[in-house]
Amino acid sequence: TECDYLLHERFLESLKGNNIRYDSVCLWQRSYIENRDLPEDTIRSMKQQLDMLFSRNRHGVYLLNTHGGFGDEIIRYLENTPSVRNKVFVGISTSLSDTKLEEVTLRSGHKFIRLVADDEALPASVYADKKEIAARYSNPYNTSDREKITEADNQLHRCYAAVNIFRAALQEKKFVRDSILHYFKGLKNRKINVDN
Repeated sequence: TECDYLLHERFLESLKGNNIRYDSVCLWQRSYIENRDLPEDTIRSMKQQLDMLFSRNRHGVYLLNTHGGFGDEIIRYLENTPSVRNKVFVGISTSLSDTKLEEVTLRSGHKFIRLVADDEALPASVYADKKEIAARYSNPYNTSDREKITEADNQLHRCYAAVNIFRAALQEKKFVRDSILHYFKGLKNRKINVDN
């Protein structure tokens, strides 16, 4: 879990409230460089903590409460640590492809359970637009490569999120560049949510 993540305490309360015993490794979200990359010393520390965790707990399910940067590094750690085998991971967040996860699974016997697959995470209106485009054009992405299509869907989703954030500023009557910039700076540690 990322101990400085805003939902960290709720995550632990949920485990305790459901009488789920756990042992945890504390990672730090503030370690991110440009919201995804991690410094080498953070990666080294994470690997040491995971080594200790896996030596204490030979069996069990590992619930991951991390963002993609740590998720990517955890997968790389598992890929390069042959002594850690046949583990079950729930909630993995990673930018690595499903094909890459399959490779790690086949090589080391791990099982990864994602709570939401990337290709199922489109908001309803974006999904409807995508279906309409697909009905009009036979090959809108000009490819049959599933990974490229998923990446295009993710880009669509990111654009949708950006437009909604911008729309929220307009709804707050921020129409001038300086007022919009001030509004965005005030969003630190907040989320924009549009029900869809």
